[in-house]
Amino acid sequence: MAVIGNLPATDFKAIKKQSITGDGDSAYTLDYSVTHANDLEVFVNNVRQEPRVAYNIGSGQITFDEGIDSTDDCYIIY
Repeated sequence: MAVIGNLPATDFKAIKKQSITGDGDSAYTLDYSVTHANDLEVFVNNVRQEPRVAYNIGSGQITFDEGIDSTDDCYIIY
């Protein structure tokens, strides 16, 4: 059967996720290399953070405008 448009995907890829356990610091090492803050989805206490406003990336690290406490739930989706 012919397909009009893009061919359907033949397999799926797993989404990469990183959890951060805060220690009051604002900079943490990233598990995977990214080139721009928009390449990440960052959540703190299940609230999505805005790139370049709440965080920036550089030199393999993510730097938050405010420190992440140990009581905060923080995760990153690549």
